[in-house]
Amino acid sequence: MTIIFHTIPPLGQGPALKPNQAHLFTVRVDQAQALLPALHSCLSEEECHKAAAFRFQEDRDRSVVARGVLRRLLGQALDREAGEVSLQADANGKPRLGATHHDLPPIGFNVSHSGNIVLIVLALGREVGVDVEQIRPLPDLERLVELCLSPNEARQHRSLAREQRLEAFYTCWTGKEALVKATGQGLGRDLRALDIGLDRMARPRILRLAATSGGAPQRWHLRPFVPAPGYAGACVLGPWP
Repeated sequence: MTIIFHTIPPLGQGPALKPNQAHLFTVRVDQAQALLPALHSCLSEEECHKAAAFRFQEDRDRSVVARGVLRRLLGQALDREAGEVSLQADANGKPRLGATHHDLPPIGFNVSHSGNIVLIVLALGREVGVDVEQIRPLPDLERLVELCLSPNEARQHRSLAREQRLEAFYTCWTGKEALVKATGQGLGRDLRALDIGLDRMARPRILRLAATSGGAPQRWHLRPFVPAPGYAGACVLGPWP
């Protein structure tokens, strides 16, 4: 499975989606200011209301950029106008293409944003999840480790040099969030029950998880990466249901 990385802007013709490929887009919100009017114009009424509800302008801009660029990319992939792309949430709250696109090839997509960075991943016929976090000091880091990491991961975290622990926590956290977003199990799941390990933390690897319908374990591809200095990111790709 190949992940192809892109940087936006500029936002021209999107790449052709092919089997066994995922396209991962990194968007810098501060460099997308000139695109805001065009991106805002393709949002749904609900998306406009959601963006306007944020108190701070930077949060409003980030919401418009994330949803607007997603619509532009999906529109290019579906040969539709961005404003015509139908989006809906499934029973677990995971965003999907709407029922009006049921006759088109299945496209998995996911979005995450933090600080100045928006990540968007698209893949043909694959479940996908992505997460990004701006690395900031965590005064309660030790408590968060016990709350969010598995016992094995917590032991590995404690064995690291103190100056490595903050980044290691964010790398593990984004990997777990990307995984539960890809599987569609939702962020309400107890993350301590997931063990992705810290021993090979920064390297791509394959995770084997039990299928929800039983049968053989499914293969999920985890790719940690650094989307920008001061950020941790992760992308997960898996089988279509």
